[in-house]
Amino acid sequence: MADDDTPDLDPTDLGEPIAELRELRDDPPTGFVARFLDRLRRRDLSRQLTTLGWTGFGAVFVEFLKVIFSMFETSPRDEGGPE
Repeated sequence: MADDDTPDLDPTDLGEPIAELRELRDDPPTGFVARFLDRLRRRDLSRQLTTLGWTGFGAVFVEFLKVIFSMFETSPRDEGGPE
């Protein structure tokens, strides 16, 4: 076995920030965050409406199938059971 002289590195420790990258930092333009959040909200709304549309269509289709299959089921009256 080889001797381990290296200390255990913490994966959450990112170390010192790089000075060159600190100088490149730009602030976002005015209203950027508001436009970004509006775009996210629009996409979320369209996703929810699409999901609702498909879920509603599926529920109506299942009920339609239940009606069709219930027409072919025999009831106790048809079998001569007690009325």
